[in-house]
Amino acid sequence: VYTDRLGLYVSKNHPISKLGWAAIEKFGLGSLAGGKEGFPRYFAKYMKQLEVQKPLVLCESFETLRAAASAGSIVSVLPHRVAIRSDDLLELTLPKKMKETGEHKLIVVSQLSCDRAETDFIADETQRLLKR
Repeated sequence: VYTDRLGLYVSKNHPISKLGWAAIEKFGLGSLAGGKEGFPRYFAKYMKQLEVQKPLVLCESFETLRAAASAGSIVSVLPHRVAIRSDDLLELTLPKKMKETGEHKLIVVSQLSCDRAETDFIADETQRLLKR
């Protein structure tokens, strides 16, 4: 139903954008804090492959991380759909080996009792909700 990916984002409008990967060392990394259920698998895999030191800021909200990145104060790990809500963020270029790492998908699986129309309805409604 929906595909997204994680990335490292910095402010376009601050000097941090010119530092590339050095921005992580200089300003630190903001990341999602693990909840009661822990990290989603795609997020844990992404953080492990980044091979960076422990995040400087752990937050429960991607929106807060987005605001910190927009302010030019930190590099934030964000889903692409959150980062592109406006054009104030720039994605750091990842090494080729990591290009596929941050991808994640939401898939609607129907029960055997659902007919095709019901499955299509669930898929359409889920997609509509995610695009808000």
